[in-house]
Amino acid sequence: MTTANPVQAIVERCQTLFDDLDFNAVKQWKAAVPGRKAIGYMPIYVPRELIHAAGMLPVGILGGGDQLEVIQGDA
Repeated sequence: MTTANPVQAIVERCQTLFDDLDFNAVKQWKAAVPGRKAIGYMPIYVPRELIHAAGMLPVGILGGGDQLEVIQGDA
């Protein structure tokens, strides 16, 4: 983050996290303290507060937007 504006810094951090399809921020969070756990969830009707209370990091799993190749399959 290269700006002195705190709001812009927050927006840039959010954009970085949003674009992080490899979950590098989650990997760094887990690596900082051995034994930490993260739980991935589909972002609807999930009690994130309970996940936090259990000492874990809730990680919303969304689609990759236009940054991931979609492989079509015929069933």
